[in-house]
Amino acid sequence: MFINKNFTNLLFGRFLINLGDSLYYITIMWMVFDLTNNTLYTGIAGALFMLPEVFSFLYGPIIDRANKKNILVLFSLLQALFLFIILFIYANDLSIYAILLVLPFLAFLSEFTYPIEGTLIPKFVEKKDLTKANSMMSVAANGVDLFF
Repeated sequence: MFINKNFTNLLFGRFLINLGDSLYYITIMWMVFDLTNNTLYTGIAGALFMLPEVFSFLYGPIIDRANKKNILVLFSLLQALFLFIILFIYANDLSIYAILLVLPFLAFLSEFTYPIEGTLIPKFVEKKDLTKANSMMSVAANGVDLFF
């Protein structure tokens, strides 16, 4: 399976995305609390991270019509851009409201990665290896989340 370049890139990408997601989630929660010293704002930030999950049933038709590889790369790059925006806001002591405004967009971009990967795996591996590939992706995703 690791001979398959497309699957190996997808698996490595999943590992990196989950690593980044875990670290930025913890960091942003800490940063919001550090800026405000208020658990209410920290709770609001956590809710804003979860808000895009409410609309996840709408993402399938969008993903089906899009070029999956391109959208996966684009959304990952946009996530990095939003993280830099949050870092800029924090470093320049701007309003907590600016950070809270950016958070749902960051989480929205993250919501697309799992369904896109789920549609790409069957295209990258043979049918006989599909269970193994899905298991590896699940271990990469959940293992990294658990570790970090």
